[in-house]
Amino acid sequence: MKSDLLTRACWHLYDLGIAVVTWAILVPAGLASVALGRAAPGELGERLGRLHLPQRRGPRLVVHAVSVGEVSAAGALVAALATERPGWTFLLTTGNRQGRRAAGDLRERSAVIEGVAALPWDRRRAMRRWLGRISPVGVVVVETEIWPNLFRACSDLDIPLAIVNGRLVPRDVARYRLARRFFTAVLAVPRWIGAQSEREREAFVAIGAHRERIGVTGNLKLDAVSSGPPLPMAWRDRLAGPVRPRLLVAGSTHHPEERLLLRAFTELRRDHPGLRLVLAPRRPRRAARVRRLTASSALVSATWSRPEEAPEGWDVLVVDEIGPLRALFALAEIAFVGGSLADRGGHNPLEPAALGKPIVMGPSSGNFREIVDGLRRSGGLCSLSTTADPGEALRCTLARLLDDAEERNALGERAAAFCDLGRGVAVRTARTLLARVWGAPGADRP
Repeated sequence: MKSDLLTRACWHLYDLGIAVVTWAILVPAGLASVALGRAAPGELGERLGRLHLPQRRGPRLVVHAVSVGEVSAAGALVAALATERPGWTFLLTTGNRQGRRAAGDLRERSAVIEGVAALPWDRRRAMRRWLGRISPVGVVVVETEIWPNLFRACSDLDIPLAIVNGRLVPRDVARYRLARRFFTAVLAVPRWIGAQSEREREAFVAIGAHRERIGVTGNLKLDAVSSGPPLPMAWRDRLAGPVRPRLLVAGSTHHPEERLLLRAFTELRRDHPGLRLVLAPRRPRRAARVRRLTASSALVSATWSRPEEAPEGWDVLVVDEIGPLRALFALAEIAFVGGSLADRGGHNPLEPAALGKPIVMGPSSGNFREIVDGLRRSGGLCSLSTTADPGEALRCTLARLLDDAEERNALGERAAAFCDLGRGVAVRTARTLLARVWGAPGADRP
């Protein structure tokens, strides 16, 4: 990896910053988490680059997926790659505990995944030692994870690296561009970048990636949304039994969306007394705050992780774990996708769309602009007005959909049709990846 004087200075500053953050902040926090029982003792060792794997059964590919959504995309890609390369095994690395849990669930369903671990903190020597011990046939990074020392270690050890399902959060592009010369050196490492869309390809070019190494593949999550853990038995009879409640399921919510949803729900219950609300905050640690907000609205709440304590006549189910949202969306009469009224750029609506659910979103959708625009053009999504009062616009839209089963069904059918048209991304990505990175003949066939 060639670099000029300024770029080398950036590398030194980055290495110094990572070292300070690791030993002054991350290690003490990790030790505290272990002492308090919030983390397993081995997790800190993994973060420092210590990993024990079984004896290799064949070529090993490292696939890094930071959290739950990226793990689902990684699962679709691993399945496609395993079909193309039956002798390969896969090590999944993640960036947080929610991703680790999701990767563990995926491993239980896939025999080709030999291990799940936390990706080490991005220290240069530790990353080189870690990769040297694993000796993978390659490293595939899912979506937005750009770790300079991981990339540099792959270059130093001549380990092929690629980015798949690539996307960049719009607000991050400007930050990357401030250090464009540095990221030009970092992004010279990937042998191929599979971007989700043409817009994402241009974003990668804007921060320093080589255009000729970038392809547009579509979104892997279109192939990943068809699977997920089933509804636990403790909730099955209450939510999917003979007498099923009408559910408004709000996923990945932020402040103040819960307050707006609770206000709308309180008014909607007057005309729809059997309606119940499911609130799944984006960060489960906010569940206690959401329960207090529910109580202040004179509503009775139940907590997902404690079904045995759920009151018989609960009004609002507060989800305090990562993982059950797909199963809950499957039961929804209407799905609300959060981060869209809270000006957070919106979250991914593909999961309820693939399940054929009518979707409501606020005006903030920049994080998934292509998907939201595609659903809107296909008539599979209700977008709230940017000019109206957000709470009133939400209430009116939900009221209209609750009163009109024909419109709900049409919205859901069009959303599902949009997803069906986009499937096949995993196979295309796997074959192009093999052709561009490992030179597999014929692997990029359509």
